[in-house]
Amino acid sequence: MRLSSAAWVLCAAQTLLPGALAKAVFAHYMVGSVTEAHAHQDIDDAVAMGLDGFVLNTGDPKPYYVKNNFDYMFNYTRDKYGGKFWLFLSIDIQTPGLTNEYTDIFREFKDHDAYYKGPNGRSFLSTFDSKALTNVHWQSFLNKFANSTYFVPDFDDTLGYYEASIGWWKYWGSIVDGLFSWESAWPPAVSGLGGAYPGDIGLDKIVQDGATARGKTYMIALSPLQYKNSYGNNYYRPGDLNLPRRMAGILGMSPSPDFVEIITWNDGPESHYIGTIWPEPNDNKQAAVYTPPGLAAPHTAWQPLITSFINAFKSNLSATAMTPATGDAVGALWYKPIMQNTKCANESLGGFYAKPAGFNKTTDQLNWAIVLPPGAEGYTRLTEQIFKREDVNDPTAPAIDVLTPALHNVVSVLKSLVPALTRLVPAINDLSNAINPPAVSKTAEPPFLRLPLELQLEIYKFYSESLDSLPFYYYSKLLLTIPGPHALCFSKGHESLLELTGKGRRMAGLNAMYQMWCAGERKIEYVFPEINLRWPLQ
Repeated sequence: MRLSSAAWVLCAAQTLLPGALAKAVFAHYMVGSVTEAHAHQDIDDAVAMGLDGFVLNTGDPKPYYVKNNFDYMFNYTRDKYGGKFWLFLSIDIQTPGLTNEYTDIFREFKDHDAYYKGPNGRSFLSTFDSKALTNVHWQSFLNKFANSTYFVPDFDDTLGYYEASIGWWKYWGSIVDGLFSWESAWPPAVSGLGGAYPGDIGLDKIVQDGATARGKTYMIALSPLQYKNSYGNNYYRPGDLNLPRRMAGILGMSPSPDFVEIITWNDGPESHYIGTIWPEPNDNKQAAVYTPPGLAAPHTAWQPLITSFINAFKSNLSATAMTPATGDAVGALWYKPIMQNTKCANESLGGFYAKPAGFNKTTDQLNWAIVLPPGAEGYTRLTEQIFKREDVNDPTAPAIDVLTPALHNVVSVLKSLVPALTRLVPAINDLSNAINPPAVSKTAEPPFLRLPLELQLEIYKFYSESLDSLPFYYYSKLLLTIPGPHALCFSKGHESLLELTGKGRRMAGLNAMYQMWCAGERKIEYVFPEINLRWPLQ
């Protein structure tokens, strides 16, 4: 397993129409049967991390909860965050045609005080795909609102879109005020639309250039990954360093995009959520295996990174000028604790039990990113050393003391990591169909399981790839040898986040997130960055 990293070391004012922002960052929000209290909490959390609003993805507008959801989200936003947070509709057609229900719900809310307005003061409206409708069909729908819309659709399923062809613009150009691209957010699972590699913004540049040349705006997508093992799909789209690399790419674009849409706030079945997955919205049994309602692993470790990105984006700063919002270093780690060559017990059954299409697009690596405060000091290189330690679960084992001489007087992430090794294995008690659970004690605090005492630990310290503008120099590789038949295998996907904590101290504010669809190895490699900080661990 190898390490990959991305890191960064953080206004013009203008007159705008009410409800319009010079640059804005939104999150794609799946409208469902969430309770009023939970919807309000989502808004509070989004405001706290610096988002400008939610894009309300609405599939079927007919169920009663859609109107209810709109009511308490719009009114709460207006009453508590008027002028600071906004909402707007994104049409995700589930049945053929633009039904009257879309007309009704848009007409009712488009003039609400909390509805986001485009640069021309008109109500912002987006879509998920064109749904194979013609330009005449879409124009007819827009005509119902007397030219009161600012239309920024996702039409990247149409011929010529990603080529910005003259024919495409001739056919669609008079309808759109701007464009939003969904598929370019990740590389494809196997083939089809998507970036050439994790973080690639090449397709976005083509589309944006076409839009800019015609006086149209562009909304670019930002997303960590896409993993879906439900609703008749089973695929994985990296992933890895897609999130931080897209951040850096977006901040380096010239001209800069007008808007960013984060995919997503709460789409559990597609695994790219950065907000809370509440118990009530989704009842799909397959999705519940890897995103159990009310028990889905938190992905909030990404939020501080995104906050730094938002501030830089809206201030027209580059990635190297990003700063943490709080003044303290922020970061996240994410990985999958399964080697690429793992064989799952029911893999031969195919379907949802098989490895996802695109699983071979990822690698055995731990991914991490950190944003440092200006003038941060205390980052040093250490020489290569090897330490071996057995029985690290024994609370009397002086594992930390053994390592201390090599760290000199610099506080290391590794000091917090070693006592946390007893909690590296994810819990299985919340997953309904785990196979061959490891024979370990459940005496450790939930949601962790304790590793066997015979655990072998080897720590290798060596330099990582040269990163000119990034203060990251090397990392540590841990090889965990779990003896006996301690295999862990989920027959379906599981997306989770694991905080590595040691004796009440967080790893320099870093969280670790892992992605997995099946695990079943006796030897598992973990790679952790050794980020040496002068200030005390919190």
